Amino acid sequence: MNGVKEILESFSEKNIRILLDKDETNLRVIGEVASLTQQDKTSISEFKSELVELLKIRKKSKQKKQSEIAVVPSRDGYMVSNSQRRLWVLSQFDGGSSAYNIPGVMALSGSHDVDLLKRSLEAVVSRHDILRTVFKEADNGDVLQHVLAPESISAYFEYRDYQDLSEGYERAMDFIRTDSYVAFDLETGPLLRVVLFGLENERYLFYYNVHHIISDGWSMKVLTRDVMSYYTHYRDGALLDLPPLRIQYKDYTHWQALELASSSYKDHHDYWHEELSGVLPVLNLPSRGVRPAIKSYNGSSVHGYLSKDLVVGI
Repeated sequence: MNGVKEILESFSEKNIRILLDKDETNLRVIGEVASLTQQDKTSISEFKSELVELLKIRKKSKQKKQSEIAVVPSRDGYMVSNSQRRLWVLSQFDGGSSAYNIPGVMALSGSHDVDLLKRSLEAVVSRHDILRTVFKEADNGDVLQHVLAPESISAYFEYRDYQDLSEGYERAMDFIRTDSYVAFDLETGPLLRVVLFGLENERYLFYYNVHHIISDGWSMKVLTRDVMSYYTHYRDGALLDLPPLRIQYKDYTHWQALELASSSYKDHHDYWHEELSGVLPVLNLPSRGVRPAIKSYNGSSVHGYLSKDLVVGI
């Protein structure tokens, strides 16, 4: 190989990536590393300093790009992202809205203060604008996101006390199974529902249901962390260890729209249109059934078991 560019291109073809370590002084190689040849390893060693320098430059460039996301001035309505626009359209079809519900359940044990949990949730909803966002179609047909004031949302938290019922867990699960498929109203909101179930022996189920247009699976981990951070803060007086939010999702959607209108995006657009031009192959995947004439969201779940040895091996 004659240089860094050739190394990276060759590794990309082999599904291998070169990354910086935490200290930005050494390299990490991930992907299909079994396909590395001795010449590949020699090239990495020979061009290590050049690779480290290039990756540092790329990282700084990416950070600079991210820092360019500006806070949008307050207004009545904000632009939606491409993914939000897609979900809005899909939600206009029968069954389309509830198909994008994201329900989840977290088990809690021990004594918990219901009022403090509610207060913690209110603090998180106040912290994240997207949790107070609804979507409305403007007169010109554009869909805009509107951020509601924190005090305007009151119907997202409920406590159900089943502590004196032996069948409390079953009743809670019946409620969760039903509520998981109850559609949200994207125009009026709220697009988040939370129910805390009190069960026997100081056990609780913390159930939430949120529409995918304002969240995703990864985000729910962040929100769960934030709720418990506030709860610990209110209950024990512990330091609130949460980073300040410089921007909100509405700021990102505005930045995305500017990026898509830039000349840089046009270059990428033109490249892929050329790369994918012509007749594209038809992808025929095997199926047990026939695709229905009318789209539906009917589905099922398949559960299985992986042994400990297999999981460790994976």
